[in-house]
Amino acid sequence: MEIAEVKPTHRKKGIGKILTSHLLKFLAEKGICVVDLQCSPDSSEPIWKLLGFVEFPDPPEHYKFSSEDNKKLYSILTDHLPTSSVQRTGEVIELWNNEPYKTTNNIPPAYVWNLEFKDGTRKLTTPIIHPAHYKWRLRWSLNGKTIRDDKIKRFKTEIDFGTFIIIDEL
Repeated sequence: MEIAEVKPTHRKKGIGKILTSHLLKFLAEKGICVVDLQCSPDSSEPIWKLLGFVEFPDPPEHYKFSSEDNKKLYSILTDHLPTSSVQRTGEVIELWNNEPYKTTNNIPPAYVWNLEFKDGTRKLTTPIIHPAHYKWRLRWSLNGKTIRDDKIKRFKTEIDFGTFIIIDEL
């Protein structure tokens, strides 16, 4: 969708909120798990935030879009696995908000997920959905032993990526 706007004479009546909530519900029912948008004009930002959109957690230059663009916001439309501040033993995904091996070798990951799977499968009980750049470093490990450690884009068979990583099965 290129643009969403309510005619000025019809604003402040809840029309935009109703249309947006119906659209997001429709997209979620169709299997879309996350949407992002560009706030233009900048004055639209508070409205989008009231509708549940949030800012990207890292600086704009860390993503595909440049810092000259209008502010970008996103909304995750489905249950997802939150990041963890404590890394447990077991199966773990770690994400650095930087390219591998440039500056990430001696620093802890920016984001960590402790994985849990549906019984008898490799399907996560709750998917990981998180903003990320395809060149960022991602490490998948089991009990401290690395299974894979590379740029997100090199995980093609396991992970969907774009401006977000989406991991639902490993």
